[in-house]
Amino acid sequence: MALTKGKIIGIIVIILILISVIVIYSMSQSNEVTGITILNTESYSDNDVSGLKINTIIETSGTINDNAKLEILYDGSSVYSHSVSIDNNKIIKKIPWNDFAVGNKKYVIKVSYGGETSEDSFYLYNHNWAVCERVDISTQIVPPQFSTDNLNEEPKLKIGLSFVDVDGNNLHASVKDLEISLSIQYEDSSPTTISLTPSESDYEHNYFSYEYDYKTGGNYSITATVENLFVKSDTKYATVTSEPFQELINLQPLAVVNIEEATGTGYAVSVRPNTEVHFDASDSRNDGDIVAYEWDFNYENFEFTVDATGEEASYVFTERGKTYDIALRIKGDVFVADPFDPNSALQREFNINSDWSIEVSFI
Repeated sequence: MALTKGKIIGIIVIILILISVIVIYSMSQSNEVTGITILNTESYSDNDVSGLKINTIIETSGTINDNAKLEILYDGSSVYSHSVSIDNNKIIKKIPWNDFAVGNKKYVIKVSYGGETSEDSFYLYNHNWAVCERVDISTQIVPPQFSTDNLNEEPKLKIGLSFVDVDGNNLHASVKDLEISLSIQYEDSSPTTISLTPSESDYEHNYFSYEYDYKTGGNYSITATVENLFVKSDTKYATVTSEPFQELINLQPLAVVNIEEATGTGYAVSVRPNTEVHFDASDSRNDGDIVAYEWDFNYENFEFTVDATGEEASYVFTERGKTYDIALRIKGDVFVADPFDPNSALQREFNINSDWSIEVSFI
């Protein structure tokens, strides 16, 4: 049977259709996704922007240039979901910390394309980053006590802040992206608020210290509020407020005695018997006012007897050949419980100087 021209054309069309179907099927088979592998996650820092770099490969026998879906979950909730570009079967995506970071627990990464999904997990401290979730406060006075070498040096209250993660461990990461606000309240006075944005050089081993102008001893209440600048500001992890730090802070007073009508230097001096000797304690120091001076001119067996009071006092030594211990006890205007008598009224801790040994002899 002879083929007509129309039949020949029809056969050719059918053949072309079959060839097209085969080609399309072959192409689809060659680009079929057989798997997705998240190769690694690492931290990056570009022009003061830091974050997470995710490297992924789409496994197929062909070449794919398309878009995939990338999602990051934290504690079961999505904190980041975006379309990412596939370039020659590879995905290289940089995400700033503040686009997704909310805490220190486990993060899960999901990459989806062509019906396949791959997962990986990481922690911030895997990449030398962490979120501050608690602040510990400590204090000390510098110098810790008055001495004859620093009588004119004004003390400072050194406030130490330690930054810890969710498990109570020191932050593994740099804490340069923390903004700190200190509230310092003395007794019942209005609190003083100090805002700090320290530089990297201000930190040492995730510890920061701030020196406050110490005024006088007493009860201090200190609170630190820390904002994690690189985490998402709409999460509860962005701002952390410390437990109030309360402490009775006193600097040990220093009793200083100057003696007239005497010879010698330091504590080894001699005076005339039956002659009035003048004592002056005006160089004594306290972290506040001194409200009382008490003198014992024959201090023995750690028993203090008040022979005179006042900033200046005089005494006549009568017994020749005897060595007298002179003790000065000063009281400040900040009151604490007597550690030796818990039932006593509140009073300033005593500072007793009893190193002035005076031998009464003829001079």
